[in-house]
Amino acid sequence: MKPRPELRWRSWWLAARMAAWVAVLRLGVRGVSVTRLVHFVEPRKTTTVAHERDISRIVALSQRVTAALADRPETLCLVRSLVAYRYLIRAGVRPELRVGFERPGSALRGHAWVELDGAPVTDDHGAVAGMTTTLAFRPGGSGPTDGLH
Repeated sequence: MKPRPELRWRSWWLAARMAAWVAVLRLGVRGVSVTRLVHFVEPRKTTTVAHERDISRIVALSQRVTAALADRPETLCLVRSLVAYRYLIRAGVRPELRVGFERPGSALRGHAWVELDGAPVTDDHGAVAGMTTTLAFRPGGSGPTDGLH
């Protein structure tokens, strides 16, 4: 069954709004703290529009839009996670944005991802399993939590 044309149009409209956030956030990741960026993207209200409450659509669109517009791969995960975090909050769910690090060998690798109910939604579990969470944010919080479950 083909998707209804209005649903495709609505997905494009959501993707366009996400693209605007990606453009702004690409500038922000260069000199603004993660805490300030998280507070900046948190929406003031949730949506009542049904198609914007589809969690899988939000995650997929945030990944596609961010990948298409990213010019700095080292910040891709943070920008993608911030966009997904914003629109998941708008959808009425309570995501948690996490920032963590791991040290494979002598290198230090950082990563950002979003979880719902303790499970990653912007990455597969294997990609974040070795990470030590250093910052975690929940909607409406005044700052990062301790990062520990």
